[in-house]
Amino acid sequence: MFFYTFYDSPLGKISIAGTDKGICKLSLEDRTVSPLWERVPDLDNQHREMFPTLIQNLEKYFAGIPTEFNEALDLIDITPFQKRVYNIVRKIPYAETLSYKEVAEKIGSAKNCRACGQALKQNPVLLLIPCHRVIGSKGDLGGFSAGIGIKKKLLELEKTSLRGTKSRSNLKTGSEQAPQSMRLLR
Repeated sequence: MFFYTFYDSPLGKISIAGTDKGICKLSLEDRTVSPLWERVPDLDNQHREMFPTLIQNLEKYFAGIPTEFNEALDLIDITPFQKRVYNIVRKIPYAETLSYKEVAEKIGSAKNCRACGQALKQNPVLLLIPCHRVIGSKGDLGGFSAGIGIKKKLLELEKTSLRGTKSRSNLKTGSEQAPQSMRLLR
C-alpha cells in the first residue's frame, strides 16, 4: 500500500510517498507529472501521520538545523549502479560536498562521472539522498533535477562553500559495512 502527503517547504510543495517499508518518493515535482502518482489510488486521502519523523526532520532542515535523514527507503525500479551511487551519496554529511568524480571513485568506477550524474538526475528522494551535495570537481554546481537555483539554495542553506569540495576520504564504499542507520538500499 502507498501512503503519501505533501509538505510546504520554503522551496515549494514537496511530494512525499512511501510504503510500509520506507520512503519511495520525495520531490518538488508536480504530482500530476510523476508516474508514481498513477500507483496511488486516492490522491484526496493524504497520510501525513505515516511520516512523523520525516516531517519533523524537514522542519528542522529548513530551519537551518543540521539534520541527518535516516529514514528507511523503499526505492522502486532502481538499477544496481544507481544503488551503489545512492549509497555513497546518502553518506555525504550535512554541509559537505563531493564531486561527481569522487563519487565515481568511491563506487570503484572512476571513469563514470557522467553516469553518476545521470543516476543522481533520477534520484527519487531529494534530501534523503542528498544529490545537491554533489558538485563538479572545479567547484561548479553541475546539474540538479529540481533546477540549479534550488541546488544553490540548498547548498547555501547548509552553508556549503561552492568554491571546491571537501573530500571525504573516510566515507565508506559500497563494499564496507555502514552503520545500521545507513544500511538503506538492499
